[in-house]
Amino acid sequence: MPDSVREIVSDAFGPFETERLKLTGRLVRAPVWTGTADEDGFVTDMTVDFYGKLAGTGLGLIITGFAFVNRNSRAVPRMLGAASDECIPGLKRLVDTVHAKGDKICLQIAHCGLNAIPSYDPDGLVYGPSLIVLTGNTQIEKAGRLHKGNAHIMRSLTRWQIDQILDDFTRAAGIAEEAGFDAVEIHGAHHYLISEFLSPAFNKRTDIYGGGSRQRTRFAVDVVSRIRKLLPDMPLIFRMNCEDFTPGGITLEDSKIAAAMVAGAGCDIISVSGNNPARTRIVKREKEAYFREQARIIKQASSLPVIVAGGIRSPEAVNEVIEKGYADLVGIGRPLIRTPDLAARWREGNFEPYACISCNGCLRAGMEYSVSCVRIGETDSEIQEGESTE
Repeated sequence: MPDSVREIVSDAFGPFETERLKLTGRLVRAPVWTGTADEDGFVTDMTVDFYGKLAGTGLGLIITGFAFVNRNSRAVPRMLGAASDECIPGLKRLVDTVHAKGDKICLQIAHCGLNAIPSYDPDGLVYGPSLIVLTGNTQIEKAGRLHKGNAHIMRSLTRWQIDQILDDFTRAAGIAEEAGFDAVEIHGAHHYLISEFLSPAFNKRTDIYGGGSRQRTRFAVDVVSRIRKLLPDMPLIFRMNCEDFTPGGITLEDSKIAAAMVAGAGCDIISVSGNNPARTRIVKREKEAYFREQARIIKQASSLPVIVAGGIRSPEAVNEVIEKGYADLVGIGRPLIRTPDLAARWREGNFEPYACISCNGCLRAGMEYSVSCVRIGETDSEIQEGESTE
């Protein structure tokens, strides 16, 4: 094995720290939804088992899939919840399981905005920064939740509702602290509510929360500021789109401004993602780490450490991201669904070719029961051979 690959053992498993967070390694479990909570968002035995398999494998930080801050703002079934004190016992059980193996765990909190499932709202409505024109090509329409035939269920948030949602985020962060989480990640990506405020494609407001890049970032800044005021010592991560990659959406210039502003509000780390984060058919090395160039730019703009994810599943890609300074921490998501002990294998010097090829069957499975690899019965070589012909 080339020395450059073996260096992952020292680079990725070496210590990393910020003022508020100390980690034993630079590999991060990216916040992929698991579909293991119950229908009310409470932790189940399946949830504990899922994260328990990740703990103790050599990951520097485990970030949960998104947890709703308001029961009406759920985007998927069996989404984890952090909306009330009732969630604390189950979340504490999850934290204790991970801590028992010596690892740290972060709770990602989210409001799903216009991407919420209407049936979770008592009035069957969805809320966002503004009313938007449904063109048939927005992510929300592609998800099948909003379309021209039901545009009447869409509502623009009032200032009073915005203030209530800011309280929801603050309460959820407090719940995370009470449950013992080591950090909180604020989900500001993927066209959920904070991302919608950041995006000119979704935010047409004319008040203090709309306008240019700085005005559209105000909601994100208010979320971070309120949590920081409540929890002065809690490490805060802000996940954001580097770009929307859609006409009229967030640009890299927008994200540079937003990253600097949330840094000033008290954020510790920026996690860089992008619209359409779960790209498929990652079967070639050059397809990995597809947000790395933008991550380096956002790192410079924010002067904060950065996590980057996006199709990363090989030690070569991890080594490149760290060694070339694209990011400080490396997020791995879907490969850990198939191979939870992937980090342990690398730490032990086992650099066999990766098994996950990002077919996204695991996420589709989550809509029916829970997120899991649907190709687990196939050998790694069979998967690689099958994908090379597609």
